[in-house]
Amino acid sequence: MNQTVLSAHVAIDDLVDAQTVLRDMTQTCFSNYNFHSVTIQLEQQADQKPGCSLCEDPKM
Repeated sequence: MNQTVLSAHVAIDDLVDAQTVLRDMTQTCFSNYNFHSVTIQLEQQADQKPGCSLCEDPKM
């Protein structure tokens, strides 16, 4: 039973609507990839550990 799953932590700005971000990200994951399950945990950007090398802004 091979099933592809995604689990992610995503930092968001305090000014965005968390539910909208979560819905859009989840829909994008299911629409563009063949995931069996998607779990996304949203966290406030202000709660991120200062200097964390894994907490960098995405490259555009």
